[in-house]
This record gives sequence, structure tokens and C-alpha cells, in this order.
Amino acid sequence: MPRPKSGDAAILREAKDRFERCVGWESPWRDRALFDTKFANGDAHNQYQWDTNVRSDRGSRPCLTYNQTRQHNLQVVNDSRQNKAQIKVTPTGGQASYEAAQVFSGIIRRIEYQSKAVDAYSTAIFHQVESGIGYVRVETDYVDNDSFDLDLWIRRIADPRSVYMDPDCKLYDKSDANFAFVFEDIPRDRYEEEYGTEDNAAPATLDHTDGWNDKDHVRVAEYWRRGIANSKIHQLQDGTVVRDDDIPDDIRDQIEPLIAKTREVAEPEIEWFKLAGDRIIDREEWPGKYIPIVPFLGEETVIDGEMDRKGHTRSQIDAQRIYNY
Repeated sequence: MPRPKSGDAAILREAKDRFERCVGWESPWRDRALFDTKFANGDAHNQYQWDTNVRSDRGSRPCLTYNQTRQHNLQVVNDSRQNKAQIKVTPTGGQASYEAAQVFSGIIRRIEYQSKAVDAYSTAIFHQVESGIGYVRVETDYVDNDSFDLDLWIRRIADPRSVYMDPDCKLYDKSDANFAFVFEDIPRDRYEEEYGTEDNAAPATLDHTDGWNDKDHVRVAEYWRRGIANSKIHQLQDGTVVRDDDIPDDIRDQIEPLIAKTREVAEPEIEWFKLAGDRIIDREEWPGKYIPIVPFLGEETVIDGEMDRKGHTRSQIDAQRIYNY
């Protein structure tokens, strides 16, 4: 188990405060999303489409489920599978060219192919239709065991309810998020193999149990946060733009007389932490300016200060109930 570093307590306090904000913002939707997911998957065994009180009142009369909601949802999902989503690069502005865009498109296609990104997209769209939102994520991993080169991978997130994102996002794609959480339950023996048995973490990281408690598992959380690093850029008399940090000290005296303009720029810095109980067990810097979690949104509304997300299921609930009755 890694020893706590200076500043870890502040990071954990920050993560807990931010997580509580997420819970306060998303709790009403999460209850509805769980209901929508169960309703969409109702069948003769689980009877998710029948209210408990209604079943009790019906006594010995049958409570049959003929799930047309699922069929309507699958029509939308299957249509998206036939028209597969993919990333497209468009050359715009600056010195961008069609040839460069084609090169980038080829690189991205390779990333999508090796990642089996179509599975990640399909899973996200399935949850988008069913409960209002799904997610995919971007990860880095070493090319092989004999290399220090990193490669990009597009991964699926099987359970969208394991993700919490900054409630103050303004952009539709959440690219302006300043923090995010991804929770995962891992077997305790695997956790101890990777991180040791010293000061074993409590199962409830950030007090997030969600009704879950199992001595054989440890609940860990990935915590992403975005900070801002201020730097300067200079425009030289010939139009060349250089960063102040990139100017070697031995030629700085020669460059300064050539500077025509200077301005400060704010550059995002993304930090990643893995939390278990009251410990930070791993940390890295992400080589990008966005938190690498991409939402697939259905409908998102804010009415009287309460956020709600809807998929294709929500509007079918009463019609399906009438059909079952």
C-alpha cells in the first residue's frame, strides 16, 4: 500500500466534497434511471413492469408482461448499429489540409479497430436509449512489455451509473468538466495482490456504497480533476510563436529583442487518482487537456433546479402498463 503523500488529505477532502455535490445533483435522475432500466428489461420472471402494490391487489389474477418497450428500444439501437458511429477529422483553419486530415483519420481508424470501439459505442448507445446516458472512455496503455511507448484505446463503460461528472458543465459533450469519478468493485484478493495488505482500504470509497457491502470486494474510485497552468507565449517579429518555457536560457538574451507581442495563456492540466477507502493508491498525469470520458446523452433537462435525463423508455412506461393491464 503506497504511503500517504503530502497533500493527500486535501485531495481526498476535495474529492469527497465534489462527490457529494454530484450526488446531490444526480440523485433524482439516478432513481428514475434505475427504474427505467428495470422497466425496459421487464419480463415474466422479474415482473419489473408491475408495481408491487398492484400485484398484491390483483390477488390470484395473472400479471402478464408483454414487453413492447424493449422492442421499440432495440429498433433504435439496431438502427444505430447498422449506421456505425465513427470519428471524423475535418481540416479547418490554419495550415490544415485534406491530406493531413486523411492521415489523422487513418490513425484514428486504427485506434478504433484495435480497441473494438464499435462495442464501446454500441454499449453507450444502448444505455443512452434505455436510461438517458451512456459513456465511453479513452485510456492509454503500453504497446507491449518491451516498450515505453503508449497507445490509445477506446473502452466501454458497462454501467453508466458508475460515473459521476461535474454538475457545473455547460457544454453538451461535458468537455468543460473540471472533475469526474468512475467507481469499480474489484475482488479483494486482486486488490491485495496489486497494492498489498497493509492498511486495507474500507469497501466504501467516498462513502459510496449504493447498497453494496461485500467482504470479498473493495470499492475503488478513479478521480479525475482539471487544473490550470499559466504560461506565456511570444510572437517574434517574423510572426513565429514560441513558448516562454521552450526558450533555452543560453539564448534568451538573443530572443528577447525579437519579441513583438507577449500574452499569458491558461493551459489545462489533467490529474488522475485512484482512491480506495481513505487512501490514494495510484496517481498519474493525463497527457491531454480534457477528462477522457465521453457521454452519449439522450435528453437532459433542468426544471426548477432539478436535473433529469430521459432515454426512449420514459415515454413508453404508461402505454406499456396499459398494454399489460
